[in-house]
Amino acid sequence: MYRVATSVLLVVLLTGCATKPLVVSGGDPASYDRNHYGCVQESRTSYAAGGSGAMGGLMILAAASDARKASRELYALCMRARGYTVTEEK
Repeated sequence: MYRVATSVLLVVLLTGCATKPLVVSGGDPASYDRNHYGCVQESRTSYAAGGSGAMGGLMILAAASDARKASRELYALCMRARGYTVTEEK
């Protein structure tokens, strides 16, 4: 069980590190800081998970990974709504 939990933990951690940074361009350069700050605030996502031992830890890591993905998508949608172009860094 310990080996399985360790393997899953490693996959979750590596998957979280695999996302490419977002590139934001266009829009109003003078308002970028205000818009960026507003979108960061609006895209904050909380997460919760329960359990104990190795499985509880894995559930928390999975919930955190899902929350990061949701925040990233919400941030991109918010910036697009404010007139910016959002793409992944190549």
